[in-house]
Amino acid sequence: VDHVELRTADGERTMLRADAYVMALGSGSAPVAQALGVPLRLRLVHEHSVLLPLKNPARAPQVMLQDLHSRLRMQRVTTPDGDRLRVWTTVRAGSAAAALRDDVRLASMLARVETLLPGLVDARGAVLTITPYARSANGLPLIGRTRMRNLFLNVAPGAPGWIHACGAGKSIARIVS
Repeated sequence: VDHVELRTADGERTMLRADAYVMALGSGSAPVAQALGVPLRLRLVHEHSVLLPLKNPARAPQVMLQDLHSRLRMQRVTTPDGDRLRVWTTVRAGSAAAALRDDVRLASMLARVETLLPGLVDARGAVLTITPYARSANGLPLIGRTRMRNLFLNVAPGAPGWIHACGAGKSIARIVS
């Protein structure tokens, strides 16, 4: 790699040169790597998530719960607005499950929470957030040197990008240096 071209916040194009480059573009890494002749086996997934205010925090779970039937995970989280129940599911892009309309998915998630934890949350104003990210086949980050002498990878560090981030950052720093 000779250089990278970027756009500044003002929209101006600029070019940067370095001795080594680390590709860490999340779900955008695969097409860029492919254009450079570096194959990446990544799956694009979407995390569908909603934060719900707790009506009765004393009844909220203290550990993460996983509902295998509906493929939902639920966890109590503390936000600046108080304790919430975070409910989320991960769907592979392009799958039949991904075709479900957002309003239908949200209603389904809320109904399942009410079935499992009746009266726990206030679902009024619930908003579904969808976050795309890349995942490797085995769920581990892709870290290391490529066939190109000065191009390294730090791709797919976890959902949504932070689970393995510190270890991945430390590893790629060691490899590059």
